[in-house]
Amino acid sequence: MKKGFYFAGLLVLLSCSPEAGSEIEGGEGNSNSTSVQETQQAKQFYHSKGVQFKFRSYCRLDDNNNNHGSTIFQLIEEDSKIAFLAHNSVYAISLQSYNFMTNVQGEIATPATASSSGLVLDLKGDFYVNEANQLTSISYENPYGMGAIGEGTAKFINHSLNTNNGPYSPLASGYMFYLGNTFYMLSAGLNSNSGAPSLYTRNNTTSTWSSQLVPGFVLDTNNNYCTSHILKVGNTVYWSWINYDTSLDNGKMNIISFDGTNFSSVTTLTGIGTVGLSGIDRKNTVFLTENSATPNQPFIVMKRYGTATYDIFKFTGSAITSVVSNITVTPGFKDIAIVNDVIYILCNDEKLYKVSGSSLIATNFSAIGSEAVTAIEPTTSGLLVAIHKYINSTPQPKDVSDVILIPNN
Repeated sequence: MKKGFYFAGLLVLLSCSPEAGSEIEGGEGNSNSTSVQETQQAKQFYHSKGVQFKFRSYCRLDDNNNNHGSTIFQLIEEDSKIAFLAHNSVYAISLQSYNFMTNVQGEIATPATASSSGLVLDLKGDFYVNEANQLTSISYENPYGMGAIGEGTAKFINHSLNTNNGPYSPLASGYMFYLGNTFYMLSAGLNSNSGAPSLYTRNNTTSTWSSQLVPGFVLDTNNNYCTSHILKVGNTVYWSWINYDTSLDNGKMNIISFDGTNFSSVTTLTGIGTVGLSGIDRKNTVFLTENSATPNQPFIVMKRYGTATYDIFKFTGSAITSVVSNITVTPGFKDIAIVNDVIYILCNDEKLYKVSGSSLIATNFSAIGSEAVTAIEPTTSGLLVAIHKYINSTPQPKDVSDVILIPNN
């Protein structure tokens, strides 16, 4: 399950042309250049920089007479297959569309080969590719995003079929997911039917939901719940939450897993410090992210309320350990990818950083240079990066998205 972390809403598209005379490496065009020629130039450029070119996304093929652009804002990799979501525009006539492709084949992707979604692509939703190679998502009707504080219901959408062909969640609030042939809902109990941390299971025959208490996750006056998040890895779902004992200064981090039949025991780390202020919407937030090297040992990222400060923890399978504390992300946090324990953060300034100690260090990948990075995705082979590129074609420039793989060191 791929999480979207675009809290600021839709990605702001870069639509201005480069300054006259500027040199565009990796695919400079002219009035006679074709998409194939431009893509081959890009491929040679990236190869010279020691990275692997995967594909280029165009809004329109072989059209130099209109200023158009394609911006990839989501990458998904599963079993060595790449999927993407892009926002395509013809700027002069304000023609816009959301396009996606699963299991990308070839070096050029366009709306002619990709699918277009008529449904709203909620960037705060959870996108993934199902067993039938279809783009699906679960979106949450929640002003705080992703069911994080237990408000709002969820709905399942199949974008490839362009339909809401899955259920809405029950009145309980929390996280919905699909495991095996069954829909489930993990609810912390706030404003829910049961009033306690519960697993809701949908009966596909009767279209009804039943519930059971989640073992080890108990709400009482000495174990106060704050925020939570889930991550689906293969056939296992991990659920992490923050709580505290007696005082907000006595914070704890917790995690539990569910395999479709059984829950694991709860693993807890105490002493994580203050977890926010009084009031349900003034707490530290938490989310899980996958480590490409050890998928079943996810990382837990905590944002401290009212700050641009993040702490990162790792679940080893038997314990939660602190990885790094007090990372200040002043440009604003957009996404995170962890490749072989190297932590990459994509910020709102569309630059890619590495975490070094408690600091963010700008990456110096020459294949990226000063270009904008719009999406990242961890893989077992390295880091997938979507780069927004301008092509100085004439009579009109255009912009594209290049997807490259930066191999493991």
